[in-house]
Amino acid sequence: MVKMVVVKGVYMHIAEYRILDYAVEVKVPISWLSTGICAEILNKPFHGLSHSELEHMLHKLFLAGDLIATYHVGEYGASFVPSPHIIATTLSGAANDKLQLSYGLTVQGGARWEEVSNPHWDKYVDESYMVDTSDFPDPQEGQITANHRALAEEYLAAVKQYRSPVCCIVPGSEVWEILEPWSVTYWKSLRQGYRVRFLYTQEESYLSREEQQGSLEWAKRKSQWYTRWDDEQYESL
Repeated sequence: MVKMVVVKGVYMHIAEYRILDYAVEVKVPISWLSTGICAEILNKPFHGLSHSELEHMLHKLFLAGDLIATYHVGEYGASFVPSPHIIATTLSGAANDKLQLSYGLTVQGGARWEEVSNPHWDKYVDESYMVDTSDFPDPQEGQITANHRALAEEYLAAVKQYRSPVCCIVPGSEVWEILEPWSVTYWKSLRQGYRVRFLYTQEESYLSREEQQGSLEWAKRKSQWYTRWDDEQYESL
């Protein structure tokens, strides 16, 4: 029996969906797929494929134009479609570790993911923090970006409220800008976005139980901008 995602007449193998889903926001090292560490790091279900099945699935998605590969040495290089041999050696760990081969979605692959995930890009929030390990790291820079300024403001307020013991925003450091267009991810763009940059310091402290609960609720809300399929939601054919 094969488990499939079925949405409005669109059928997709569950492993195919998960491979696309892993790379929705960031490009993913192909070697992660062979160990399951990708699912662990990204907090998403394991694809469930055997080694040979995974090789076949990746080759199929690359040839179909849904995925593209790139080597990552400091920064990403030119994109290309890898041969079955390159896929196999990367998954087996025999490839050069210094040449980290990653995969990402093409616009076509992203559109296929959107068909079954029903994303609400107006609810998507990009939140990032610079991590400096030098002797004098503070203050560091963080940023929040959303399709609408009100949503970015809401998340900024949540950071101030729930992360203040560990991430203290420097008062008056916020700087707003409008992005036209907004590159939401490496494959998706929207007409407009609002970004707020700010400075923050790190404190060695602990969140109270209420703050921990509030932080968890905000993290859960942040992840609810698209339909996340699990095993119970698939149809078996």
